[in-house]
Amino acid sequence: NGQLVETNFDIQADTKSRSPLGTENGYQFLWKVGQAKPDNGLSQITWLLDKRFYSVTTSLPKDSQVIFAEIGASDPNFNLRREPAFILRSKTDDGVSFASVIEPHGEYNPTVEFTIGSHSRVKSVDHFKEAGHQYIKIETKDGDTVGLAISGDVSGDTAQSMSVDGKTINWSGPYKLFHSQKHISGGH
Repeated sequence: NGQLVETNFDIQADTKSRSPLGTENGYQFLWKVGQAKPDNGLSQITWLLDKRFYSVTTSLPKDSQVIFAEIGASDPNFNLRREPAFILRSKTDDGVSFASVIEPHGEYNPTVEFTIGSHSRVKSVDHFKEAGHQYIKIETKDGDTVGLAISGDVSGDTAQSMSVDGKTINWSGPYKLFHSQKHISGGH
């Protein structure tokens, strides 16, 4: 919901006609209203809703698409609520994983006409996979880093490790949250 404010990619909007996104599995009820191909492995979409900004920043596999849609296709009696959506789509031979950060931020006040913090503070989201483990690294525009290590083995407090950007990350248990791990991003 809300009003699209900004993306980090160009959208090819379908401005003259609309067609259903597909013919089955629910896609027949979605109008395709635009699409994009983020070229740097990162999708960032920001919208305004109820005087607050929201951004979704996603690490994407190579050759992924972002599809913008709206509910209401194949609905001759107008029973479906008009709701916008975006779909992340990728095709690979070995499965697809997306890592996303949902960020509420800023404020818009139409009464006194001011906007604060309308841009996302997330600079990048990276998704690493190794031997059943995953590591999601989030870097802010201020240079802070947050990482989430997720073990493929969720039993007890077993010691875990994996390589991220040439450095070894160690933790115990099914997951661990790391804050400002600059050695991961900068080698310090």
